[in-house]
Amino acid sequence: MLPIFFVKHSLWPDIYAHTEEYFESCSTTQVELTYMGEGFLPSQLLEMESLSQKGVNLTGVATSRDFWRLKSKLTGVYYGSKTKPSGGEYELDEFPYASTLEGGNEPSVSWVSKSENSSHGGALSRFYQSHRLKEGDKFIVKLSD
Repeated sequence: MLPIFFVKHSLWPDIYAHTEEYFESCSTTQVELTYMGEGFLPSQLLEMESLSQKGVNLTGVATSRDFWRLKSKLTGVYYGSKTKPSGGEYELDEFPYASTLEGGNEPSVSWVSKSENSSHGGALSRFYQSHRLKEGDKFIVKLSD
């Protein structure tokens, strides 16, 4: 049986809403994802090589998520995101997660509070560690109240 990560409405209401929207677009109540670890997709490696040859500084790009954020900054394109809310500190939540094979390239994104994104990211990291997930391991994401 695959481990299950629950996106909890009581803890992360904005991330819950974003994940629920993604599930509805796929007509599903859960998603199976593949943990990618700290690696990169082959397409990302090729694009990183091309960017490097063009003189783009890749310092600090150590994970797929780092690459995706750099690419968004360079292009100004935040796949599927709405306008950033005014006031407060916001970050982009991505789903499927950038740490997964399914989300490492161009995930759906939505603006959420920095504190909510940090809390959710920490919980996801602890989930990976507690289940000792390795590159290629599958897990399930479900919504929970």
